[in-house]
Amino acid sequence: MNATAPRPGARLLTVQQVAAETGLPLGTLTKLIETGALPVVEPPHVRRRFIDRRDLETAIEEWKRVA
Repeated sequence: MNATAPRPGARLLTVQQVAAETGLPLGTLTKLIETGALPVVEPPHVRRRFIDRRDLETAIEEWKRVA
């Protein structure tokens, strides 16, 4: 497993892991976080920001469009 691969069943993902898993660019993810379109988890005394896998799945479902 490489450094960007989440451990199996991980609920919290780093922004880099989300980018690798979804194919979304880091800049796009940063904008989604900054605008509130993608909630971020900021645990106290931890420098990293995380994305809750459930929030990610919910956001992806909301972004779907019917052609």
